[in-house]
Amino acid sequence: MKKLILMAGAATLAACSPAAEEEAAPAEEPVEEAAMEAEGPGMVGTYTMTAEDGSAFGTATHNADGTYVWNDADGSTGTGTWENVDGALCVNGDEAEGEEDSGVTCWTPGETGEDGRTAWTSDAEEPQTAYSTFEAA
Repeated sequence: MKKLILMAGAATLAACSPAAEEEAAPAEEPVEEAAMEAEGPGMVGTYTMTAEDGSAFGTATHNADGTYVWNDADGSTGTGTWENVDGALCVNGDEAEGEEDSGVTCWTPGETGEDGRTAWTSDAEEPQTAYSTFEAA
């Protein structure tokens, strides 16, 4: 279950890779804090996570309150928390009864391919890579 929740975080990250910068119009009003929080990895919305070959891992739905719900391709589910830390999506899955706490795993976004998927690499001792697409909430 831990790996599924961590993969959910990866999915979330993959969906929010950096996009090409747009020209900013002069701001006449202060930028709202909520808008600032919506930028970068870990935006609120649904991430679909896959392996490099396109096989499904599952989906992660990130909520505005910093929680997420993971729906694995095999039908299992998980929950946890997420936050954007210095451009990386950091996730901490809630542990099922009897499971050891795996701690926080951060995923760094990479390139977005021609297929629209973004590569995400974990900071785990044995790094993993997952790919995602993103649908804003």
